Amino acid sequence: MKGINPKEYAAIESSLRDAVEQVEGLRVAAEDYKESRSEKWCEGDAGEAYEDKIEQIGDVIEQFNDLIADLTTIIEED
Repeated sequence: MKGINPKEYAAIESSLRDAVEQVEGLRVAAEDYKESRSEKWCEGDAGEAYEDKIEQIGDVIEQFNDLIADLTTIIEED
């Protein structure tokens, strides 16, 4: 995309990828926490609600990745 400095775009892309890594870290921590809980808790309402939240974190990661892909497409179009 004309008028966009490649270094500026690279810095933004890097920041977004860093954000993805940080959110993935949250997801891993949440999964580890769930694994440390009892089977009864995991299969109960609290465990199911917690799993839903883990899935929502996964959705955020997917949205970030889609954003990065969309932004790359915009920048690369002439």
